[in-house]
Amino acid sequence: MTDIHPPATLSVLKIPLNCVESPLFPSVIASCSSVDELWLYLTTGETYLPAIDYLPPDILPNLRSYHGPHTYSPWFTKHRPLESVDFVLSAQPTDLYTSIGILSDKIKSFSCRINSFDARLIATIHTSFPSLEHLNISGTSVDIDGLFSALSIAKSQKDLASIEMAIETGSSRLTNNWALTVANMFLSRLIRAYPFLKHARLVCQPHTSVVWVCLKEKSRPTVTIDNLELRIEKEESPYKTNAIWDSFRFRS
Repeated sequence: MTDIHPPATLSVLKIPLNCVESPLFPSVIASCSSVDELWLYLTTGETYLPAIDYLPPDILPNLRSYHGPHTYSPWFTKHRPLESVDFVLSAQPTDLYTSIGILSDKIKSFSCRINSFDARLIATIHTSFPSLEHLNISGTSVDIDGLFSALSIAKSQKDLASIEMAIETGSSRLTNNWALTVANMFLSRLIRAYPFLKHARLVCQPHTSVVWVCLKEKSRPTVTIDNLELRIEKEESPYKTNAIWDSFRFRS
């Protein structure tokens, strides 16, 4: 068996999920105490999530940023000084609540992908992370009524400065004018709910977003969106992620 000694200054660790089944995985991950950012990813074409049977309870003591499936997060995030979490695989909102509940209440950036929208999700996120500054919810679009319901039951989040979400436009053929009109409706709700919001990205279609950047201080909660603060961004092709390198290769 080959001994693996990661550099003492290693700060970012990216591991394909098929490696967690290796008998070497617990000892390797335990030797990475300097790591503060962890990425667990599925390689192209894979859908299988292998089970983790055991990990030492004190691994990655300095972890501040986690990117991976929510089902794996308890192994890596519990009692860690986390500031950023990204649940990278799509899930039902109700399946996320337990994973959210064990995270640090110091989280400043939270991202998740969902299969369906549940108004309680935003309330749960705000209650769990009172100092949240950035929120990204993707995977399914939210209509204006769903957003209103969610914000009506959520605690006030004064620190939130940036938000990203997919929105329902009510039209399969989206024109720029209609995208801006719908975005204004959503932004009026968001700005009233988040008085210090400075940036929003509203995804109208898979490759079309309306981006709002606050250019000046406004009188809140009464606010008028300046068209100069809005822009439409379009992606030329779908975003694809591929591992450029594997942090470790396990060999016996």
